[in-house]
Amino acid sequence: MKVLTNLPRISGDNGKTTGNWKKALLFGTWNVRTIFKTGVTQGVVSEIEKNRLKVVALQEIRWSDSGSVDIQDTTVFYGKCNDQRQFGTGFVVHKSLIPAIKDFRDVNPRISILTLMTQSFDINFVNLHAPTEDKRQEEKDHFYEDVMATLNTIPRRRIQIVLGDMNAKIGKDTTFRPVIGSHSLHNTSNDNELRLIDMATERGLLVKSTMFPHKMIHKGTWSSSDGKYINQIDHILINLRFSNCIQDVRTVRGADSDSDHFLIKGKIKVKLKNPAQSTGTILDRYDVSKLESEEKSWCLKNRLKEQMRTIHFDSIGSIDERWKKVRDSIKTVSELVLGKLKKIKNPWFNEICEKVLVQRKSLRTTWLGDPTNKDK
Repeated sequence: MKVLTNLPRISGDNGKTTGNWKKALLFGTWNVRTIFKTGVTQGVVSEIEKNRLKVVALQEIRWSDSGSVDIQDTTVFYGKCNDQRQFGTGFVVHKSLIPAIKDFRDVNPRISILTLMTQSFDINFVNLHAPTEDKRQEEKDHFYEDVMATLNTIPRRRIQIVLGDMNAKIGKDTTFRPVIGSHSLHNTSNDNELRLIDMATERGLLVKSTMFPHKMIHKGTWSSSDGKYINQIDHILINLRFSNCIQDVRTVRGADSDSDHFLIKGKIKVKLKNPAQSTGTILDRYDVSKLESEEKSWCLKNRLKEQMRTIHFDSIGSIDERWKKVRDSIKTVSELVLGKLKKIKNPWFNEICEKVLVQRKSLRTTWLGDPTNKDK
């Protein structure tokens, strides 16, 4: 029997599973319009955590610098907006995936890249925010030139997931069916769709967001302010070799961030790499504010004296061992007298803020589900 070798590990898009993984990685994309408002970031993170997504690409962050910030059980990696405080892309990553992050790169206000390590291949999430349909052709050309230049820096052997607000209405043209599938919300396309398909064809990508059969309400990604118009303009693409990794893509209509875009959720089956973490030095923080009290200061001083008298330094030869005894004594007495400092996260975001967000989300859900609402 002839044994075939050097076959791609994953190929095609025939709906078969790609392994016996018990759990899949939930990821997504969301144009939040802006998080340059008080409380919006907290609300966005809460909605993402509630839907158990581990990696979400964000568009229109509108922050004036690049970096990262920890919020609840999530880290937000953000890129810089332009001089007019427009655009800005980034990623929301759950803390469980932080050890697997290899790199975050802010390319420009419309493009950013997050790299995750897996057991076999690295995953590159490429976050895009394309110009709208009414923008000048020169601006669109410049954007896709930047996209191609960015994608060309990524080795083709890696898993490449391109996602974000593409502003592309994909039709059902049978000519492009191998690339876009047959489950788009729209029958006709726009100019941005042709540019997206050209980019996908050149890079060997498939548009997975239009390949899964769902109800119409789970396909639309953008809604007009009056609810009369729904478009599918946010998309998720992946390179052909790994296309079977993505098991599903759909809209999460219940997530609310005061945006006209819906949260898009995808499911991918991969085995992430868990690099060995250094234990490092754990710093204990004590409530030193209690030392302002004379009684506490006196108590700490006397307890330390008593504790030091119990140490027999003459019987300890090594200077390192002596210091260890002194250090442990200080830590023991400090914890007993002062207590450890408790970290308070976002004290300004209190129960009142949480209650208002819940009320707004409840009203929005009612509005979305009311078929008799003429203004919807």
